Amino acid sequence: MSTTSTDQSPAVKLSDLSVVFGENRAVDDVSFRIMPGEVHGLVGQNGSGKSTLIKVLAGYHVPEPGALLEVGNQRVTFPINRSALKGYGMAFVHQDLGLIPQLSVLENFLIGELSSKSQRWINWRLERERAHLTFEKFQLHHVDPMAKVGTLSLAQQAMLAIVRALEEITNHRGDGEFSSGLLVLDEPTAYLPEEDKEHLFQLVRDVVATGQSVLFVSHYLEEVLEIASHVSVLRDGKVIGDFPSRELTKDSLVELIIGRTLESGAVAAAPSTLGKVGIQINDLTGGVVTGVDLQILEGEIVGLTGLLGSGFEDVPSLIFGAKKAVRGTALMGGKLHDLTTMEPARAIEAGIVLIPADRQHDGLSQSLSIVDNITLQLLDTQRARYGLSRSKMLRTTERLMEDFDIRPRGPLRKISELSGGNQQKVLLAKWLASEPRVVLLDEPTRGVDVGSRHDILQKIQAAVVRDGLSVLCVSSEPDQLVELCDRVIVMGGGRVASEIGRSELTKDRIVERCYSAAAAYA
Repeated sequence: MSTTSTDQSPAVKLSDLSVVFGENRAVDDVSFRIMPGEVHGLVGQNGSGKSTLIKVLAGYHVPEPGALLEVGNQRVTFPINRSALKGYGMAFVHQDLGLIPQLSVLENFLIGELSSKSQRWINWRLERERAHLTFEKFQLHHVDPMAKVGTLSLAQQAMLAIVRALEEITNHRGDGEFSSGLLVLDEPTAYLPEEDKEHLFQLVRDVVATGQSVLFVSHYLEEVLEIASHVSVLRDGKVIGDFPSRELTKDSLVELIIGRTLESGAVAAAPSTLGKVGIQINDLTGGVVTGVDLQILEGEIVGLTGLLGSGFEDVPSLIFGAKKAVRGTALMGGKLHDLTTMEPARAIEAGIVLIPADRQHDGLSQSLSIVDNITLQLLDTQRARYGLSRSKMLRTTERLMEDFDIRPRGPLRKISELSGGNQQKVLLAKWLASEPRVVLLDEPTRGVDVGSRHDILQKIQAAVVRDGLSVLCVSSEPDQLVELCDRVIVMGGGRVASEIGRSELTKDRIVERCYSAAAAYA
């Protein structure tokens, strides 16, 4: 998608940019340009340098001497003053969204604008009315400007951050020097269901139709190929090429990103490996979830999906006790568990583990090392005569890092130093090493690069075959469900609406059933 012409000057021109952290060259001599009215894709594995590059543009990191950045027809000096970005018509939506959960939607929406004004008081009524009009324009009328951001769903928070940035870029007016601005979207669809992704794409199309430009960073390659006119590929901190999207396929783009062709085939569980019932859930009720029954056999991966608000996203937390159920039981190994009194510690003791969607806040401690994170559930096996054995913990961690290909190696590194894909591998290794019987996967590859995604899915499938695990995979990604699951349950209106068996499991059928379920329970 582009409204560019060959005689235009670039909206953004980046030349000879390198970023070094200690001995790590995170970005290595990167150059590329983005034209006015262009959606430009930026792809690469976790750790390839994408986020670092974006943070340089946003003024968070300072590059090595010699880097040049031109916005419009004006050279920008490093380090970039973040307060000057809006003057260039540049706005950003980062992976962490940049929202403050304790503040209201309205306060978050206006925070950049208010911080740049020297006013002594704020007309909140007027600002609330203006926010209402903006939300109506972007079809976010269901979001209350006075609600705390922390009470919104992840999808609503993502859309708020995107709309805030879109409003900044839409309101940008050139002064003769700048005819266009740049909206940078870093993994903008990571928390969005299918129906909101198309909404976002339409917003992006509307923006570039006015001559503005968008840098679209995503692990979802189908989305990049759909929305972007050109794609720059980063590998090991270097741009290995800038390609017209019409000349690429998903397979060819994967090969460019990882430098090799992915081995085909997952280690799918054959029907003959299925055993007895691993877990039987009856009458699970809580929040919008009502009367859900489901059964997972040993050696089986069952998918659970639906549209946002259908209740599927709450099921793993209700089973695990992270959210309180008002009714429901779980039968495992002949023992009946009351889910109304279930708590995470009791679930773990029973052999149920939850790998949460939000790994940074709910799954891992960012301030601790890899070894402290990965052995947290294994401490009983890491003891010596007089307490915990640090050497045993390190050996265990090194073995798991090798088994799960967690990079860079080094058990004493902080979790925060790892890319998203490698953090997810740590989370998976931590729980699978605890020898569970039931694994609840909540969006297991959200925000993960294509290479790590492949590795993670293979590790899950291999563990299911080897250990006879019962796995519930809760996901909003139809492609992932088709690749991973033996069958898929679709929810609508808080209830089980239908089930799709392996023989008829396709992406189109999953999407069609999701919308049918939503319509049936509307």
